[in-house]
Amino acid sequence: MHGRRLTFLTGALYSFSTMLLSGLLGVLFVFSESIWYPAHSLLPYGWGLTPLQDQQLAGVIMWVPAGLVYLAATLLMLGAALTQETRRNGGARAVVAPHRN
Repeated sequence: MHGRRLTFLTGALYSFSTMLLSGLLGVLFVFSESIWYPAHSLLPYGWGLTPLQDQQLAGVIMWVPAGLVYLAATLLMLGAALTQETRRNGGARAVVAPHRN
């Protein structure tokens, strides 16, 4: 049982790290003033975007929607780890301080 909880926590850490790294790359693409891959400018663009605009759009997609997917995955894995830990300990127990008169 301990191994699965470790797996959930490790998965959450990996997902969160990936979110940060891909989000950082997306932010760099969005705010860059030049294209990062000059060979990309040789391709035809069907939607009327310049290579820089295409790169910036890709950055937004990497940053926002993909970041939300990674965040959801991270939160689900953390929730699964916490649920499993609660079940392992016999359910949640409230700690109440003794009442003194």
